[in-house]
Amino acid sequence: MALYNGNDALMCRVFPFSLGEVRLWWFDRLEHGSIRSWKKMSKAFTARFIMNTRKPKEIDTFLALTMKAEETLKSYSTRYWEVYNDIDVCDEDLAVKTFRFGLHQGSRLRQSLTKRSAASMMNLMSRLEQHIRARKSLDPPKASMCLAVYTVFKEPIYRILPQIKDKPYFVWPLKMGGDIAEKESKSSCAYHRERGHLTEQCRAYKSHLEHLVKSGHLKQYVDESKGSHPHTDAQTTTTRASTPVGIIEVIHCSTVAQNQRGDMRRAAHLRETFQIRDSAQMAPRPLKKESVEQIVFTNQDLEGVQVPHSDALVITLRIGEFNVKRILIDPGSSAEIMYEPLFRGLGLGVKDLNCAEGPLYGFSGETVMSSGKVTIKVKTDAVSSPTEFFVLNTYSPYNAILGKPWLHKMGAVPSTLHQRLRFLTPQGVMEIVGDQLAAKQCLVAAVTQKALPLQEPKAGTAPGIDSEFAYHELNVSPEYKPVVQKARRTAPQHVEAVREEVDWLLKIGEVREVLYPQWLSNIVVVKTKNEKWRVCVDFTDLNRACPKDPFPLPKIDQLVDSMTGHERMSFLDAFQGYHQIALRREDQEKTAFITPRGVFYYKVMPFGLKNAKATHQRMVTKMFAELLGKTVEVYIDDMIIKSTKSSDHVQDLRQVLDILRRHNLKLNTVKCAFRMGSGKFLGFMVTQRGIEANPDQIAAIQGLQPLKNVREVQRLTGMAAALN
Repeated sequence: MALYNGNDALMCRVFPFSLGEVRLWWFDRLEHGSIRSWKKMSKAFTARFIMNTRKPKEIDTFLALTMKAEETLKSYSTRYWEVYNDIDVCDEDLAVKTFRFGLHQGSRLRQSLTKRSAASMMNLMSRLEQHIRARKSLDPPKASMCLAVYTVFKEPIYRILPQIKDKPYFVWPLKMGGDIAEKESKSSCAYHRERGHLTEQCRAYKSHLEHLVKSGHLKQYVDESKGSHPHTDAQTTTTRASTPVGIIEVIHCSTVAQNQRGDMRRAAHLRETFQIRDSAQMAPRPLKKESVEQIVFTNQDLEGVQVPHSDALVITLRIGEFNVKRILIDPGSSAEIMYEPLFRGLGLGVKDLNCAEGPLYGFSGETVMSSGKVTIKVKTDAVSSPTEFFVLNTYSPYNAILGKPWLHKMGAVPSTLHQRLRFLTPQGVMEIVGDQLAAKQCLVAAVTQKALPLQEPKAGTAPGIDSEFAYHELNVSPEYKPVVQKARRTAPQHVEAVREEVDWLLKIGEVREVLYPQWLSNIVVVKTKNEKWRVCVDFTDLNRACPKDPFPLPKIDQLVDSMTGHERMSFLDAFQGYHQIALRREDQEKTAFITPRGVFYYKVMPFGLKNAKATHQRMVTKMFAELLGKTVEVYIDDMIIKSTKSSDHVQDLRQVLDILRRHNLKLNTVKCAFRMGSGKFLGFMVTQRGIEANPDQIAAIQGLQPLKNVREVQRLTGMAAALN
């Protein structure tokens, strides 16, 4: 209306056209001749409807926004920017930087924005969209155990799209990805709204139509006269899929809860790193009745596959009455293999085994004796085939291996590049999609199991390094007289922790009871970060009598800086690293300590000795002499394997683990992480780009309570001064 500014009569006449029903009703009831100017009109209107004006929100309301417990990221983002638009004056840069504070504490997006802030509104929205799409792609697909049915429509499917695209049940797909320049010369797909293939050839569109038909939609487009083509009996048995009794994943033998939690953490990190799906999916791909039956793989089949890759084809199938994950498809194998954990998991026993004629021979000539043979049905979506497995009682990251006999019987054609297995059925071509995440996990598991020593030592055998390679000696100065400390009182809450520690050390042979020791120290029980009790020994008097070992420890800042520029890293932690080094026999009784259970001394190097760090560092420096500074960095019992190229990392990892096995150095598998793009090393967050902010430290600062008095301010400044 600014165009008519200055013409009061015209402004008053045009004004009603901008009013709603209620306000127009007010305007029509104005007394004739009561309005003489536009100024009077605006005053009258404002006086009548001032309570209906939008009250701008305060910036405090905006900054206090947080994500609700069950709220999705997309919903929170929409709510956040609606409130932002309701604030009259709010700097865009402030809105971008404070967006992360409302996200959940454990959110990966919050961690990402904490490490690297969004540079602008456009950058933030782009990262938001990427994160939402990544979360959608990581949601496990719903299991589809149904018959392969091909629906016949009354008209070509590309003509159906314009008629249903605006319906509420229709869902547009994600972008296909790939090289845009390469796709410019190809046909256009109306469903994906980009070039790459014809609409009538789009598998994603066909699959979506099938789903809509099964959901009760599109009835008016289905040709009922031709109907669907259900399965018929053939030479291979076709069965209606039933609900599985259970799902068998990789069965971890001789593991404890901590191992399983470590495996889950590593698997979660792999999921984030490789951005791939969680499980295999079986999807029917029937052919048209009049078309030639052939199995082909095209570049379109690479949609949803993380490339480039060198992954094996690992799938999920129904064996017996269980859905079994991590089945390796090996076209080079002359037999089907089932490993002992799966054999037991299927509920089979010795009575189900048949005798095997002889041993199995591996590719490199090794001989393996099988426990016997068992025949059991292997089912796909609709085809069931009795299959004979050799049962092996050896370690494998896979549950089973399907080789040439099964592939030939099914007429199946695998493609590791496209991560698909296809075979013909009377109804068309069936397809099973591979699980890349499982393939990568199996690769890491195979490498680490081959060279990774067990975490827990056997009873009665103290773990560790050959004493000829490394040992610790105290070198107690004769000038000092032996000190026998008086026994201290042990708190009631510490007694159980001390008893468990002593029982464990006696069980593995690391301590021995002693009578009349010349040196005697007390124990100290402290609480760790994870709220557990740690039993230590106070070697203050003994350390005073020992000279300082001058062997240098690496500079932490130099070690951390050396991580820059490496695509893949593996973090290893020695299992009770100090205890794996033998203590010289003449010095063992000097480490005697007193407990409520009695007096004991160490046969191995304990924690708390003056020169323990130097001894351990000397050992690992000697052990990894050829690799230090190249592919390995070590600080006492923390090791990191680094590779400039991701493709070289498995070989670098294998080389280091071979050295560990050769020297019998045990690792704490709970604290190990393999093939990481980033991780914590000596308290720093190291990535390919260098050092980044540690999310734990940031969270600790953000979680600080407001200072309430002078004493708390002094305490904070004191801690800051100590850090400097």
